[in-house]
Amino acid sequence: MPIRLPDIAIIGIGALFPRAQTPRQYWDNIVSRVDAIDDIPADRWNYDLYYDPDPAARDKIYAKKGGFLDDVPFDPMRFGIPPIYLKSIEPIQLLALETVRRALDDAGYGDGNFDRENTSVILGSALSQGDLGSGYIVRSELPQIVGEPRPEVWDRLPEWTEASFAGYLLNVMAGRVANRFDLGGTNQTVDAACGSSLAAVKVAVDELRMGRSNLSISGGVDATQNPFSYLSFCKTQALSPSSRARAFDKGADGTVLSEGVGIVILKRLDDARRDEDRIYAVIKGIGSSSDGKALSLYAPNPAGQIRAFRRAYGEAGFEPGTLGLMEAHGTSTAAGDQAEVETMITAFDRGRMTPKSCALGSIKNQIGHTKGAAGAASLIKTALAIYHRTLPPHVNVREPLDPIADPRSPVYLLRSASPWISHPVHPRRAGVSSFGFGGTNFHAVLEENANGQDAGPAGAETWPYELFVFRAADRAALIGELTALGEALGTGAVPRLRDLAFSHALRAKERQGMPVCVTAVVRSLNHLALSLKEAIPHVEGRPQRPLLPHVRVETESAAGADRIAFVVPGLGSQYPGMAREVSVYFPEMRRAFEEADSILAESFPHPLSRYIFPPDPYGEADEKRNNDAFEDTHVTVSALYAAQCGFVDVAARFGLAPAMAMGHSFGEPMALHLAGGMSREDFLRLGEARSRIMADFSARNPGAMGAVNLTRTEVERRLAGAPDVVVGNANAPEQTVIAGPRDAVVA
Repeated sequence: MPIRLPDIAIIGIGALFPRAQTPRQYWDNIVSRVDAIDDIPADRWNYDLYYDPDPAARDKIYAKKGGFLDDVPFDPMRFGIPPIYLKSIEPIQLLALETVRRALDDAGYGDGNFDRENTSVILGSALSQGDLGSGYIVRSELPQIVGEPRPEVWDRLPEWTEASFAGYLLNVMAGRVANRFDLGGTNQTVDAACGSSLAAVKVAVDELRMGRSNLSISGGVDATQNPFSYLSFCKTQALSPSSRARAFDKGADGTVLSEGVGIVILKRLDDARRDEDRIYAVIKGIGSSSDGKALSLYAPNPAGQIRAFRRAYGEAGFEPGTLGLMEAHGTSTAAGDQAEVETMITAFDRGRMTPKSCALGSIKNQIGHTKGAAGAASLIKTALAIYHRTLPPHVNVREPLDPIADPRSPVYLLRSASPWISHPVHPRRAGVSSFGFGGTNFHAVLEENANGQDAGPAGAETWPYELFVFRAADRAALIGELTALGEALGTGAVPRLRDLAFSHALRAKERQGMPVCVTAVVRSLNHLALSLKEAIPHVEGRPQRPLLPHVRVETESAAGADRIAFVVPGLGSQYPGMAREVSVYFPEMRRAFEEADSILAESFPHPLSRYIFPPDPYGEADEKRNNDAFEDTHVTVSALYAAQCGFVDVAARFGLAPAMAMGHSFGEPMALHLAGGMSREDFLRLGEARSRIMADFSARNPGAMGAVNLTRTEVERRLAGAPDVVVGNANAPEQTVIAGPRDAVVA
C-alpha cells in the first residue's frame, strides 16, 4: 500500500501581476474578464527601434504588446538596503522581497512570529540574464565594439560597485529573501524555463513533507521584458502576431509575453489547522517528468506530460475523474495547445470522467505568459477559485479546438464566471499544469480544505455593482446630502465605491422610516455621480426627463410599506444559466442548488445543477444541446423550484421575509412552502414527482398549452365545442391558458 505523504496548505499569497498588486485585485480581474495586455510602455524601451511586422526581418521583433507590472512602491530601508545600492540590484530581487513581505502579511506572519529557523525559500525564475547583467556585459565590451564611447554613453550604463555581482545573480534572489527576513532553512532559485515556479513549489512541498522545513516560501519571479526576450520568442515563432493570447481556440497564433511575481506561503496541512491559519487550498500532489527523446528540445510531447499527470494523481490518491477545474499551461501555440488537450483527455479517460464535467482555462489569455512565474500565476488563480468557490472564465475563444468541442469531451470552456457547485461525494478539486522548454513538465493537484472553515467570500470580495440608499426627513435635507456627495465625487476625494456603499448603508439603517428616499444601483463612482445628478430634479419635484432605470425616488411614506408580499413565478421564467451571477456572489443561492442536488440525487442521471449551469455554448449545436437537456419537463420544474429556494434565501440574507405569498401556476407550491405548509425537502420532492409524472404522461400523450388574451368566461364559451381542450390556468383577467392534445390545441 503506497505511503500517504502529508498534504500541504497554501496559507498566504502575494501577487504582483499586470493590473493587479494584491490577490484580491488579481482575482477580481479574473472574474471580471479584464484583459491586461497593453503596448510596451514607453518608459521601458522604445519598441519602434526593434519592431518589424515581417517575422523574417533580421534582428527585429514582430510583436509590440505584452503584460506589464504597474509601478510598485518599494521602501529599501524597510529591508535594510542602503538606497545607494538600488542601482546595483536587479529589480526582480527587489520585487521578490516586496511580494514575499506581502505574502507573509497575508498569512498573518508579517510580524516575524513564526519558526524562521526552519523556513525555506524556494523561488523559480528563468531567462537568467536580466537588464542589469546585460548592461554590465555591454559596459565591458563596448570599447572593443565602438572604440572610446562618449561620456553620455557611459552614463546610460550601470556602474560596477561592490553590490553588482550579487545584484544580478538569480540564486541571490532567494538568498536575499532569506537574508532580509532572517530565515534559516534552505534557499535556492530553480530554473525550469516556463515551468520554473511550479518546479520551485514542488521542491518546497518536498521540503515540508520530508520534515526539513516547517514553513516554505515559494513561487515565481519574472520581470524580464527586454528586447532580447522578445527577440528570443519571436525568432522561435512563438509570439502572437496579433498580440492576442487565445489558448484552445482554433485561431490561436502564439503567446503574449508578460511579467509577474507570484508567492505562496506553504505549511503542512495538520500544522496549519493546529495553528488556525487561513487555508486557501490544499496541495494533494505534484508530479514532474521529462519528455525523454522527442522531435526537438522544445516541441511538446503528450507522453511526457501524461507521466507528470500520472505521478501527480498517484500522490494525490485519486483519479482525475473527480476534477471540477483544470488550469492548463495553455500557451496559445497551435502545437502546444493541441498536445496539452490530448494529454488531458487521455489522462481523464483513465479516470472515466463524465462528459463536460471539468472547466478548462488558462490565465495567459488574460495576463499573458509570465514565463518563469507562469506556474505561480496559475497556481494562485486556482487556489483563489477554490477559496471563492467559483469557476473562473476563459476569455478570447471564438471556436474551441475540436477535442474540446466534442460532446464527449470531459472538458469545457466558460465565458463567464460560474458558481462552483460542490459535489455530494468529494470536495472541490483542480489540476494545474506548467511546462518548460527542454521537455520538463509539472502538474499539481489541489483540493479545498475538507473541514470547510476557510471558505472565502463568494465570487469575489468586490461586487460588480453596489446598492446606495439615501434617506432624509424632507426633500431639502436629502437634496443637500446628494448635492454635497456629488461635489465630493467631482473632486475625487472619495474612497473606494465599496467603502462608500458600506458607510451609506449604515447611515440608511440609522434613518430607517424617514419618508424621503433615493436608491441607486451603480457600478462605479462616476456612475454614482451621474445617478445623483439625475435623481435631484425628481426629488425637487421638477423632473426634466424619466429616471434612469437603476435609480428610484420616493418622496413620501406609503402605508403598509413595512409589509412585503412575495409573488412567485411559474413555468416560463426559467432558462439555462439562470441565476448564474447571483450564485457567484451569494452563497445562499449556490447552497440552494447544492441542497437540491443532494435531495434529488437519485432522480436524475447527473446533478440537477449541471443542467442549470451547462457549458457555455459555442455555436447552434451546443445551444440546442443545452436547451434540449434543460427543457425536459422533469428537469425544468425541479430547476425552477431550486432557483426559487435560492432567491428566497438571498432575500432572507437582507432581512426580507414575506408577510404573505402568492404563486402563479408552478409557483403555487413555493407560496405554500413560504406559508409553512411544507418543508424545503418536501417542496423539492413534490416538484420532482409532479414534473416526472407530467413528463411520463406527455411522452405517451403529446400535449400542448397556449396563452389566449381573453377572459376566462369568453374562453370557456368558445371551448364549448372542443371537449378535448380545457382551461389550464387563469393567468390574468385578460389572459387564459388552454391545454389538451397538441393537435386539438393548435386547432
